[in-house]
Amino acid sequence: ETLFIEEFIEHGNVHQYEPPTGPQGRAYQTLRPEWLSDLNDSTIFPAGETAKESGITTACSIPVKSEICNPSILAVVMFYSREAMPFDAAKLSLAGEIHSQSVLLPSTSFMIA
Repeated sequence: ETLFIEEFIEHGNVHQYEPPTGPQGRAYQTLRPEWLSDLNDSTIFPAGETAKESGITTACSIPVKSEICNPSILAVVMFYSREAMPFDAAKLSLAGEIHSQSVLLPSTSFMIA
């Protein structure tokens, strides 16, 4: 199992996708969290085959805002799960709350949430 996870991580290190490709690209472009419960569709999730081999079935992306960067999104945090989790509006709403409360301030090197 570890080998497959390492392959998934390596895929992410080797392949860079521009917005709006993938959940992180769409979250970056739309400035909203995204929930994917089917990672097998390579048009929606380019690393779908590698995710499937790794047993990863669900992904959630949350954009992190910054007051000092232009554009205002500093990064997109990705969460993956091997547990199949169908779309859950409450969990996505929670991700939206995290997004709206997180901000990197000019004189700090940590995220306030």
